[in-house]
Parts: sequence; C-alpha cells; structure tokens
Amino acid sequence: MALTQCPVKTTIIGELATEADQRGLTEQEFKDKFDEFGKTFVEWFNQVHLKDVENIPCNPNLLNNAYFELKDAIVNQKGTPSGWKASTSMYFIDRWKSYINITLNTTYTFETNGLGIQVSDGYGGIAQLLEFAPNEGMYTFSAIIDGIVHSLTFDANTWNAQIGTNIELAVLTYYDKKTVRILFYDTVKHIIQRVKLEKGTVSTILNDPPQDFGDTLRKCQRFQYRLTSKGTAFPCIGFSTEQNAYLFAFGLPTELRINPTVTWSNVTVRTSSAILTPTDVTFYTMVGNIVNIKVSVASANIGDVGILRIPVDGFINLDANL
Repeated sequence: MALTQCPVKTTIIGELATEADQRGLTEQEFKDKFDEFGKTFVEWFNQVHLKDVENIPCNPNLLNNAYFELKDAIVNQKGTPSGWKASTSMYFIDRWKSYINITLNTTYTFETNGLGIQVSDGYGGIAQLLEFAPNEGMYTFSAIIDGIVHSLTFDANTWNAQIGTNIELAVLTYYDKKTVRILFYDTVKHIIQRVKLEKGTVSTILNDPPQDFGDTLRKCQRFQYRLTSKGTAFPCIGFSTEQNAYLFAFGLPTELRINPTVTWSNVTVRTSSAILTPTDVTFYTMVGNIVNIKVSVASANIGDVGILRIPVDGFINLDANL
C-alpha cells in the first residue's frame, strides 16, 4: 500500500522587525536597542555558563606535567625527541621517568593527541616520584589511555595497589619515594592523554582543563633547570676567583629543590685573547634562586674576566630531581 504524506498546517504568528522604521525608531535608537539587547544576552549567557562550569567537580592534580593531549604544552626542557628509547629507567620529559625492564625496549613518541608508548618486549611505561606524597586518606590515581579512563583508588597509609594486565596502573614506593606508575605489557602503541592523582575515591580527570604551561614549567623548574640558548649564543660574564677556573652566577625563575648535579655540552669561555674549552663544569654554591657554576679551564689567572657562551646546540643542565 502506498504511503500518503500527512498534511501539515502552517500558521504564521508574526514576523521579526529587522529594520528601524518597522519598529517606529530612528536609526540610532534602533542601534542603541540592539546593543542593549546584545549586552543583556551576553550577561545572561555568561551567568548561566559560569554557573554550570562552577558546578563541575574538579580536584587539584597532585602530579606535575601530566597533560599530554597538546604536545606543545608538555614541559620538555631536555628536548627529548619523539621516537626516543631509554637505555635504562631515567628522566626524559620533566618530572617523568621512563620505566623499563629491557634496554631500548620502549619507544616514546609525541603524538598530536598525547604521549605515545610502544613496547617491543617485556614491559615499559612511565613513573613520577612525589616530593610531598599524602600519607593518609583515600586517593585516586587515574589516566586517560587510548580515550578510556583507567582509575585506581587506594589508601595513602599504604601506597601499595595496582590494577590491570596489559595496561597496569600502580602506586608504590620506588627508590624510597612514593610513586605513581603506568606500565604496558603488550606491543600495541598506546596513547596517554592525561594522568591525575587526586584526593577522594572518584576520578575527575575528564573535567580537568588543559594545564597552564607557564605554571607547569615553574613547578618543573624546581626539579630541573636547563640553561640553553634561544638565539645565537647564551652569554654570561664571570670572573676567575681561583687558578684555572671561572665562576658564573645565574638567577633562576625559582629556587631549586636541592643543590643540583650538573651536566653540560658544547660550552666555551671567551676571554679578551682566547676561546677556552672547559675541562669541567660543576655546581659551586646556591643562595635562594642564585646558582653559581664553576667552569674549570686549562689556564686562567685570578681576576681574569670571561664570557660563558652556550651556542644553540649546547647546554648546562641543573638536575635536582628526586
């Protein structure tokens, strides 16, 4: 049987006046009324919208540098490249250590939607050690992995819990520090979008806004600061206060957690008559956020003035990590 179209009755109940003369107003009066309406609508919308946002639960994240969805927002002072493989468990992006059981078995990549981790054999993943870990109450450790929320609720009195098989979330004591860890036991490339540690028994990770890069960077610089050049060279004037060595002072954005360990590459000292290649670069003293670095050279007299130069491919790394 053929279907027939139901009749539809349309009634016009009115028309919107869109011209000034249709409303009996002058052009300026019409504009003023329109502006008043626009302002009222925006105020109403903001009040409703902000009220909705304020009602969304979102606990503070106790982890640093834990929002990977925007790769440009990941704090990576070392400049670890995408496709990096670790020879051992070690720091690679700020505050995060690679965690592996076989040398070079895990590849870390920076994807457009998160941190990629792929294991070829054994297991691999990431871990963050906490400086000030909670020691009582219930907490939730969660992560968005491949678009799915994985969460683990645990008692902070014990810091000993784990869930998962191919994808494992765990809280544990590692090198005497309370630690959160994510491990992968299969050979699939997994994408971690976000990670969170928070008070309570319910994960609010889906409600978190993107991390503020500047705020995250400052928090990370308490544990590591990398002196690098943003242009052709990083110049700093210093003095030779002892035979065959120069002291250079740096004012850092924040105070380091402890006296740092120094690593360096491709650094020179320029004097009025020569360019000197250091024999060593070491930590000397730290007062507040002022760090003094000692640069040893083959030949320098007390009172000599030198300029420390760090070209674009060089660095001095101050490591105060846990």
